[in-house]
Amino acid sequence: MRSPSEVGVRALLRRNARLWKATKALYFAGRKLVLATTWRSKRNALAVRPGGLQIQVGCGDRGIAGMLNIDARVTRATDMVADCSRLRGFDNASLSMIFSNAFFEHLYRQQQLPLLRDCVRTLKSGGLLLFLGIPDFESVCREYLDAGGGKIGEYSRLEWAYRYTHGDPEQHAEWWMKQLHKDLLDSDTLAELARSAGFSTSIVFRYCYPGEIWPVNLGLCAGSSVSEAVVRQSLERFGEYVDVTTVDVTTIRSQV
Repeated sequence: MRSPSEVGVRALLRRNARLWKATKALYFAGRKLVLATTWRSKRNALAVRPGGLQIQVGCGDRGIAGMLNIDARVTRATDMVADCSRLRGFDNASLSMIFSNAFFEHLYRQQQLPLLRDCVRTLKSGGLLLFLGIPDFESVCREYLDAGGGKIGEYSRLEWAYRYTHGDPEQHAEWWMKQLHKDLLDSDTLAELARSAGFSTSIVFRYCYPGEIWPVNLGLCAGSSVSEAVVRQSLERFGEYVDVTTVDVTTIRSQV
C-alpha cells in the first residue's frame, strides 16, 4: 500500500504532466499560426540570395541554414508547415535545390511519383534534387543474411533490419503512423521513379551513414544535367548525413 506522501507526489506529477502537455500543445499551436504568416517572407528573402531558393522537405528537428525548412508538423526547425507530399506553395521553375534526408520512405507508394513530378515542375534549369537517407532494401537483406545468427552493431539482426524497413515509430507514439516507413525501395525503383517523373538525368548511389559500416542507404540526385562530379560536389555540404568516402560509384545507376 502506498503512503499518503507517495500518493501525493504521484498526483502532483500527473497534474504537472497534463499541464506540460497542454502548455506544449498551446506553444506549438501558436508557433504554427506565426509560421503561417512568416514563411513567405523567409521564402522571398532566400529567393534573392546568390544560391537561389533552396528547400528541405521533411526537415523534422534538423533545420539547414540557408534553406526553407518544411515539415508537416511544427518543430524547432520548421519554417513552413505544409503537406510534404506535394510542393503546392511553389511556382514553376522557382527552386534551385530540393533536399531531403530520411524522408522519401515515409511517403505512401502512390505519393512518390506526384512529389517527384512536383520537383521537376518547380526546379529551375540547372536546379538539383538531392534525396538522402533512403533505406536500400536489397542491401538490408544482404546484410541481414550475411550476419547469420549474430548481431549487427548493438542490435540483433532482426531488430537492425526492422529499423531500416520500418523506421523507429515506437519512439514517437503520438506520431507513430507518420514515422513508419510506408514502402520498400531499392536502386532500380528509385531510378525508374526519377525517369517516370520526367528528370532528364538522375543518379542513384549507395553509401554509409557517418559512423556506420553498412552501405545500406541510397541517395537520389536528379536534374537537367547530373554527373558523378555534381553528386560528389553536392554531398560535401551534407557531411553530417553521408560518409562521402563510402559513396559507391560502382553501383551508380543513371539514365538520360
